[in-house]
Amino acid sequence: LLLLHKHAVMNYNNYSNVEVYMCREDSGICPYPGTSSGQCNANRVQDAASKGADLYIALHLNSANGSAHGAEVLCF
Repeated sequence: LLLLHKHAVMNYNNYSNVEVYMCREDSGICPYPGTSSGQCNANRVQDAASKGADLYIALHLNSANGSAHGAEVLCF
């Protein structure tokens, strides 16, 4: 999934009026240890807002304990 993110960043960087920030540069866990996945995403949205972002996009591949399948794109 991180590779998909990096390709998206490369594509968006082709636009002169678009600036892209990554929440994390590795495929590790949430950058806010000790939080739920919902709170982790909320913290990322707040971080994006503090940088003046107009849009926050989160790409997710669902695989929780093998019971979830598919993909999600969350936009805030």
